[in-house]
Amino acid sequence: VSYTLPEAGWVRLEIFNAIGQKLYTFVNAKQMSGVYTQDIRSLTAGVYYLRLVVDNKLESRQLVVVK
Repeated sequence: VSYTLPEAGWVRLEIFNAIGQKLYTFVNAKQMSGVYTQDIRSLTAGVYYLRLVVDNKLESRQLVVVK
């Protein structure tokens, strides 16, 4: 999973299962502007929801993992 920060901010990157339970918090820290990549290979096959929060701005995506 890759994301770009146009400016520095507090970042939280979380993964939820299909019924809305939080499984992982991959990032919960202040990050500088730039491009970041998070390895999600630890996830098993299935449907997940990724939530990226940067300074209270939310973006979410559906993620399908096929192995």
